[in-house]
Amino acid sequence: MSLLATKAIVKPVVGVVIQSGVQSKTVKVLRTTQVLHRVVPKAIKKNIVYSVHDEKNSAKRGDKVEIVPTGRRISTNKTYALSRILN
Repeated sequence: MSLLATKAIVKPVVGVVIQSGVQSKTVKVLRTTQVLHRVVPKAIKKNIVYSVHDEKNSAKRGDKVEIVPTGRRISTNKTYALSRILN
């Protein structure tokens, strides 16, 4: 059975690897989005860090990657798996 979700169509998340090689088969991916403040009309950057399962340990720090949610938890903090490396 594949680790990638197969039942529902999921939108992949694109982010940058900020940590690799510290934990086996795990990388940390930073996703930055801009949202508009509700009161003051100003754009705010939101940073989200995901713990991502990397089966082959192929992603390195600074790589732009695409991740997808798995159908289940891989560990306590990992719910995403590495789909492909973009750069």
